[in-house]
Amino acid sequence: MKHDTLSPHYKMKTSVLVIAGFSLLHQVNGHYTFGRLIFKNIWTKTWEYIRQISPDATVSDPEIAWIGPKTEPGSMDLRCGRNESIAWFQPNTATIDAGDIV
Repeated sequence: MKHDTLSPHYKMKTSVLVIAGFSLLHQVNGHYTFGRLIFKNIWTKTWEYIRQISPDATVSDPEIAWIGPKTEPGSMDLRCGRNESIAWFQPNTATIDAGDIV
């Protein structure tokens, strides 16, 4: 019978350090804006079939204003996006049949 020479405490510590190390390798932004649709292997124009979001008026940096999160629990914007109830942008409607690849 072969005995493991590493203690369970050492194994756990090593696992945590490895996971923590890998988490530092790649940083991501959790707020993405996808403005294009890939339909039948063709990229559509930006905002052609996707409702464009409006920038957050409370954010001064224009690059961040598009991706800034909404955090007010009572706001419809939290669920549907900024200015969801204002018909300020009219995207087209794509006809997608069952089995089409999107």
